[in-house]
Amino acid sequence: MAINDIKIFGGSASPKLTKAICDYLGVSPGLGEVLRFPEGNLFVRIQENVRGRNVYLVQSTAFPANDNFMELLFWIDVGWTTNTIGFSSKLSGLLNHYCRQAA
Repeated sequence: MAINDIKIFGGSASPKLTKAICDYLGVSPGLGEVLRFPEGNLFVRIQENVRGRNVYLVQSTAFPANDNFMELLFWIDVGWTTNTIGFSSKLSGLLNHYCRQAA
């Protein structure tokens, strides 16, 4: 797998981690966006071609965990099934878990 075959997209809960991973690997983050509408609906869009590439999705499951996990599912849906930008050859989710215990 060549580094050119990798596309890394970050969810709205993990922009700093996504940037750190991309900087370490020497790649630029994938072009995508998350739109949250006032009534609570969510829309995720990948704005570049991922056909035949290995796609990695970085998303935290920190608070609000349910919202962040649902956003990850939207990213998976758009990365795997969108016909206009192509089917990725491999789709992986990178979930960083944050847990803070009360003292």
